[in-house]
Order: sequence, then structure tokens, then C-alpha cells
Amino acid sequence: MSKVSFRARQIDFNKPLPILKHGSELFLEISENALVNRGVPQIPSGMEKEEENEHHFLEVIQALQLRTDSDVKIPVPEIIDKENDYKRVYPDGFCLPKQLLHIRTIVFSEEEPIEYDMDSEDEEWFRKSDLGITPEKFESMIDRLERGCGQKVMNLEEAKYLLQDQPSLVIAVYDYWLNKRVQSRQPLLYAVRQERRDGGSNTDPYVAFRRRSEKMQTRKTERVMNSRTKRC
Repeated sequence: MSKVSFRARQIDFNKPLPILKHGSELFLEISENALVNRGVPQIPSGMEKEEENEHHFLEVIQALQLRTDSDVKIPVPEIIDKENDYKRVYPDGFCLPKQLLHIRTIVFSEEEPIEYDMDSEDEEWFRKSDLGITPEKFESMIDRLERGCGQKVMNLEEAKYLLQDQPSLVIAVYDYWLNKRVQSRQPLLYAVRQERRDGGSNTDPYVAFRRRSEKMQTRKTERVMNSRTKRC
């Protein structure tokens, strides 16, 4: 049986189209399920490439083409009725409230904000020590110790005068803060380093903001005259 081939091209209205008559040889050849190749690109099926090769899908396609079994179906996940759960989550007697969102007024505190934030090491020590205070108060005490000492570590008497709290609580927090600061070898509060006025921090790579160095823009002749003046 010959193979009929068609090219995918637009119809030319200036040329006559061939008419396929009933009972002709070409008509009988096509009616006998001859292989037709139109030379057009394959239309995507809209499915994943792996899904197109599944045997369930192929069996259904072959059964529909051969018309052997009309009861073949593609298996789909079972649908479970959740009517009871829907009624539990969305009750029938729902009443629209008068106020949907309740926004509390923000109260700004006049106290200085606490910059120190507890890390995992602080949380573990705070849980084991059982000081009887809130985590916010612990952060406030460490913050005041950091702000009060600066680059130089203060002693215990200065810490007691600064914190003004129970001696046992001050001693426990002070010892923990001192050990942590000695181990880290740097302040526990991170601050932006700025350039010193005397120019002593020009070589420090951690300086965030530096002063702009301005140079006089002179012409070539003036530059030569200035260099000659300096030599003299």
C-alpha cells in the first residue's frame, strides 16, 4: 500500500484544487486506513513527557483507536467527600461581625531602646540560671553594661552602681557578661565605626564612612609652576 503525503502549506487561490471522487483509487486507498503523513509538527498533548508514556494512558488511547473496549478509563485519584469537615470549619449560622480588624494604638516608650538581643548561648544560660526575671530585663541589664563600659571593662562596684538592683542578680549577670566579653575580645554591641578626626583610622578596613578627600584641580601650567615653587 502506498504512502500518501501532504505538505503543510497555505492554499493558493490562483491554482485549482484536486477533487477526490468517491470510488476512485485514491479514495479507496485512504478509506482503507492508509498511512498519511502530513509533514506538520506534532501538536503537544498538554501532558508531561513521563505521563504520556504511562501504560494506563497508552491502553486507553489504543482501545479508543481500535474501538475494542469502551469501558477502559484512565485511573484518577479517589475523591473523598469532606462535607462534615466543611460544615465544621464553615458553620451555617455565620454572622458577619461589625468590626473585622481590631488595631491597638501603638504606645511609644520614652525609655531608650534596647539594642542588645539575646542569642542561643544567652538563652541557654538564662534558662539554667533561673534568675527570676524576664528576658527583656536581662537584655536591658546587658545593654546598660555595654553602654556604660565602652572599650574599657568596668569592675563589679561600678556595675552595682549602674544597675541598681539586687546584689545577687547583679553579680550573676555581671560575671556572665564579663566572661562572654573576655571570650569574644570585642564589644557585644555592634556599632558603625567612623573615621577619627585626627586621621588615625585611615588604615582601618572596618570604617564605614570616610571623609571626602578634596584635591585642587589645576591646569597643567599651574601644576608645573606649583611644582617649581615647591622645589625653590
